[in-house]
This record gives sequence, C-alpha cells and structure tokens, in this order.
Amino acid sequence: FGKRTSTKRRDQNPAPQMLNYTCSDGRSFWLLGLEADRHWPGFLDAIARPDLGEEPRFRNAVERSKNCGELIAILDAHFATDTYEHWTKRFDVCDVWWAPLNSIPEAIEDPQVIASGAFVDMTPHQGEAPYRAVNSPVDFSDYSPVYGRVPKLGEHSPEW
Repeated sequence: FGKRTSTKRRDQNPAPQMLNYTCSDGRSFWLLGLEADRHWPGFLDAIARPDLGEEPRFRNAVERSKNCGELIAILDAHFATDTYEHWTKRFDVCDVWWAPLNSIPEAIEDPQVIASGAFVDMTPHQGEAPYRAVNSPVDFSDYSPVYGRVPKLGEHSPEW
C-alpha cells in the first residue's frame, strides 16, 4: 500500500502467459496461464507451436520469464496471423484458460454481465429515450429496490 505501481512496458512482463494479445481482426484476449509450467504444453498445442517447447530459453517458467521480451514478440506476431474466433476456439479445445478483453459496448452486452443483473433499464422523463444504468452492487435478500426516474431540476424543491 502506498507504493507506486510498476511502470514496466508490456514487453517486459515477466509472465507472458498472463498477458493480453491482439488478433488479426483487432480483437484481443487475456491469457490466464496461472500455473505457467502446467499450462505450457496445452498452450503450445492450442497455438500449434510445439517448437517453442523445445527452445531452451522457453523450457520452463523461469526461463520464459528471463526471456519474456522475446517470447512476447513471438506470440504477438503469431496471434496476429489469425482471428479472435480462431484462437479462442483453439484455446477452448485445448483447455487453455483465457478471457475476452472486451470493448465497452461488448462488455455491456456480455451474456454473463446481463445475467448477473449488473444493469437496470430506466424509464426517464416523458419525451426522453429509455436508458440502461448500472445496478446497485449490493443485493439484500428481503429487499427489492424500486427504480424510478431522477427528479427534474427543482421538482422536489419547496415552494417559497
């Protein structure tokens, strides 16, 4: 607490398997290789690069960390050769942990976000378009909130 966060560049991230990458269509994903050595073989299968597993500089998590800049450059170039859909399907088939790196419009329409009730549809003042707002992050089992429009400026001010 109270310490400045790291200002390292992306290519200096000592955990290349815990980083975001961009595909040929401009969409991005996060790799979630939390257990770098355990996840390495499946990851290599998913990206069809078994040669990387034979490289001494990438043989284990310690070596991949030491040579992170080189590995990140290789992976950046490799992921840029195909689409988000291609890579994420390969990850699913090979049980590689990953997560989408959504734009704001994608995040708002994400099925999990919608299912969680993170947003509520609001009915505004007459003549205004309906809109979606962020729901309360607190949920009480015996209480259902009632949502309504925001009062107009001065609407609830006392008459003097």
